[in-house]
Amino acid sequence: MITFKEGDVDVFVSCLYEYPDLMHHDYYNVDYGDKSMEFKIENEEHNHLYIGLVSNVSSVLDFKMIRSDKPFQGDKIKIKLDTFEPKEGTQQCQNCKAWIPIATLDMHSAFCQRNNIICTKCLLVFKRSEYENHWHCDMADCDYVGDKRAKEKHHTSIHIPKLCDCGSFYFLSDIATHRRTDCPERKIICGFCHLLVRAGPKSILAKDLYLGTGLSEHESVCGSRTITCINCQKPVQLKEVLIHAKMHSLVETISVLPKVCSNVNCSNTVKPNSLLDLCESCSLPLLDQNSIAQQVIQTYHSQLITGCGKPFCQNTKCYTGLCNTIDQVFPMNATDAAVEAISLYKESLGSTKSFYFCSSSETVHKRRLLANEIVGMGYNLDLCIKSLEENGDDMNEAISWLLSTKMG
Repeated sequence: MITFKEGDVDVFVSCLYEYPDLMHHDYYNVDYGDKSMEFKIENEEHNHLYIGLVSNVSSVLDFKMIRSDKPFQGDKIKIKLDTFEPKEGTQQCQNCKAWIPIATLDMHSAFCQRNNIICTKCLLVFKRSEYENHWHCDMADCDYVGDKRAKEKHHTSIHIPKLCDCGSFYFLSDIATHRRTDCPERKIICGFCHLLVRAGPKSILAKDLYLGTGLSEHESVCGSRTITCINCQKPVQLKEVLIHAKMHSLVETISVLPKVCSNVNCSNTVKPNSLLDLCESCSLPLLDQNSIAQQVIQTYHSQLITGCGKPFCQNTKCYTGLCNTIDQVFPMNATDAAVEAISLYKESLGSTKSFYFCSSSETVHKRRLLANEIVGMGYNLDLCIKSLEENGDDMNEAISWLLSTKMG
């Protein structure tokens, strides 16, 4: 709190700049006359608080600073007039709007009318001798109220843009945010070398933009130095350490994900040592006969000739699936279907172990279709199905979940 005996000063406060002024500050008060400031230091890493008092005239003042551990209240609390309950036996003065005991109301009203006047804009009451100096700023969106002696200073300080060191113009109310966030001439404590340095413009390197790190030019260059990862023994840039560590964590997660059914139309997971890496639903029909090979071929043969009859099927190796996706499709004859079924059987037992059976349920089938689309973005199939399960088969949410892992 500052109380003036003579003159006037502007107050600038900073946690970073040793000599705060008009262009280098975090908080300010340029009002005319006595002034007070209340603020909260957001960054607990700052151990110093610098206060700058700037004046163009000789000034005499009392300065007092109070540190409080109480919760920050922000702006002063405004009391609504309609919540005020007058005491019994009082009546409101029509001039100053104060509640006066009825017994002294006439005496008060006579004195009040002669000596006091109320401002119709802010509803504050002034002595008539002081009201001449009462002034409201007439600029749009400005509700400043003060002394007429502050008019020129207020206009110059608040409503005329200031030239920043970076060459751009900003109003005083925007300078602190600009200097703290995007001014290339601002000072920052580099997260890599831990020195107070000039930030420079934001990095426009493709890698920095892709990773969304928001690094400054200095941090991008300084963070390009490498260290050796203790897990994989590979060189990692300092600015990518957190993402690299997250990648290791994600790889560990992927490694324990249950394996997906080898049926390309199914999204169920399989148990260890399962038959042909198929889930229970897909492998169950193959257990009806002694010859698994014969049952696989017979299943394919039946799909190609008569189809599965499921309305949601989109299996390209099924007559029903083709009918659901293509107009004027005719079933294969028994001979052609037998040749195709044997070919599919050989492909299914190849190195990829990919089967083309119709899915057991619509939910399972749709999830596999969605996963196949996301796989096209470069993600692991098991992880894609996991993301869909985690997000209720919402494709957009699943993609956001994957993007948050920073894995391309």
